[in-house]
Amino acid sequence: MERYGDYRIKFKEECSQAEIWNEKDFVYAELSLRNKNRHRSEARFKGVKVKESVRFGEQCLDGSIDIYGFDTKCCLKLNRSNLTENGIHILELQCREFHDCYINSVLKILDNEDDIAAETLLQSKSFKLVDFWFACSPSQKEKIRSEQLQTLKEKVPVLKYNGTVFSMEEVELCSILPPNDDVRFLYGTSFRSPDGLDHKQINTVCEELTAAVMENSELSRIIIPVDERLIGASYNCWKSCVQKIRNRFYYQVSLHQVPFHVDEETQLSFWG
Repeated sequence: MERYGDYRIKFKEECSQAEIWNEKDFVYAELSLRNKNRHRSEARFKGVKVKESVRFGEQCLDGSIDIYGFDTKCCLKLNRSNLTENGIHILELQCREFHDCYINSVLKILDNEDDIAAETLLQSKSFKLVDFWFACSPSQKEKIRSEQLQTLKEKVPVLKYNGTVFSMEEVELCSILPPNDDVRFLYGTSFRSPDGLDHKQINTVCEELTAAVMENSELSRIIIPVDERLIGASYNCWKSCVQKIRNRFYYQVSLHQVPFHVDEETQLSFWG
């Protein structure tokens, strides 16, 4: 059992799970890393399950939370199945705080001066750094060492120029994390279909980018993630640049606040 501010945290399964107790507000939570959001999270108020949805951060972290230390009349509606507006505010705040407690506690291990502790965690079978990265906020992602990110060998689909045309291929996650200036995300276009990837959409975008390279060879460097987890992670990052290419908008992201840049052609598209 470790202490983190007003919290006591007990790690299980090599830090992939945690039991956390907020001693100040009397709130208990159990959190688990998942390779996908499975919507298994639930909330309770003094042991009574409520219907409100629960989110612990961005992706790949779910669990349960039980709130004990707040006034029932202020937080729970008469049907005892729904929270009041004040209760929902408290729930959202507590979820964010528990998320940060868990993430920051693991980051402390990963950034420990004793590299053995971090190495042991990275080599464990239960803890997956890739899931942890997705669970982090942008500022928390930035605290993970670049050499640790280099261990992420999982393959993810991207659109990339192969010397002749743009096509979809798989690259190691470590090659595009943290996102650099060559990584772009496509705004307002989904690569998903009910059956999986939308290959028609992917082919259309690849053809447009291939044609654009004929006019601007610098565009041959860009890499567009197709993986839905990466696209989801981009939403909460700082936007550093937006560029219009063949009537579609592509944006770069940063894990910290940076000046926002819009090239001249794209400015004309926005403001004429």
